[in-house]
Amino acid sequence: MTNVFPLFEQVTIESPADPRTRVTTAVTVIMASNARLERRIKDLSMHLDVIDHVIEVLGEAGMQKGLRQLSKNIREALVHASRELSENVSMLPALRNDVINELSLVGRNSNYAGS
Repeated sequence: MTNVFPLFEQVTIESPADPRTRVTTAVTVIMASNARLERRIKDLSMHLDVIDHVIEVLGEAGMQKGLRQLSKNIREALVHASRELSENVSMLPALRNDVINELSLVGRNSNYAGS
């Protein structure tokens, strides 16, 4: 049995011709990947809980202290990264709208210039 698992599925996505649709699809895929990553982070957190229980069983106080500190640092890094990712992902819908608006302006200007 292995404890290694893929973080993301390898999925082939056909690219639509419309840039607005491509942007919307990209944002949707990123948000879905973020949801999967959040589930993986919860799984990792459960594994860290198990490690904490194993640390308790260890007899040597110095080793316990070092492993507790390492576990604490990993948890803090995980929480920080998760929070930062969530904040960045929450901005994607607004960025998508900005890009779509820009694409609309570019499309109108290129149509206007051609007439």
